Amino acid sequence: MDSNTSILNPSIWIGEFEIAEPVTSSTDLIVALVSLFGFFLLIRATPNQRTDLHSYFKFYFLFFFLGMLSSALFGHAFKTHIHPNFKVVGWSASLLAQLFLCLGSLFSAQNLIDIKWFNIIRYSLYIQCIIYLFFVITTANFTLTQIALAVMLLGFALPLNIYVYRKTKSNGNLWILLAINLATFTAFMFNLKWSFSKWFNYHDISHTLMSIVTSFVIIGATKLSIKKES
Repeated sequence: MDSNTSILNPSIWIGEFEIAEPVTSSTDLIVALVSLFGFFLLIRATPNQRTDLHSYFKFYFLFFFLGMLSSALFGHAFKTHIHPNFKVVGWSASLLAQLFLCLGSLFSAQNLIDIKWFNIIRYSLYIQCIIYLFFVITTANFTLTQIALAVMLLGFALPLNIYVYRKTKSNGNLWILLAINLATFTAFMFNLKWSFSKWFNYHDISHTLMSIVTSFVIIGATKLSIKKES
């Protein structure tokens, strides 16, 4: 595998119009479409079928779809035509998506956690997300975005889902746990910048893995958000 940090897809041209990183853009779009599928799967549920967690996971998929769509268009495909700071649109949407994933995880533990600690965790999530959003938007720093996502997933979502699964053996939380672990591995691979070739580089590998991560979240979120038919 090639670990060259500059190994990006060559651009393709339609007449004089450049589309940068076509494979990377396409794999971003795949993740976006998987997220959109999860969103529509949840909103199809009738009000009587929905649990109290439904809204959190619904908004997770919606914002993650918007984040990955923005990444595909602003971060890769059309990056030569727009200002680089447009990338913060996708980063911000992804941060909001992870906030809703954390909230869904937290509310799945609501009956297992003392109300005082429940509120401390909930308001900590809100405050740290606002702070990270402010600095991500004002600095347009991708490393800060990665740190924020790591804090949300590893500092909040992971321990919450471990706790709920240990207490209840919930299959929904187990699938979320599998997704978080695969997402952690994906981030590790991304930061190592390992690539097979310029046509399937570390961006493309991580996006492909993220489509699997999102599929795991869909399974978990469906189990947690939609009541079983009796």
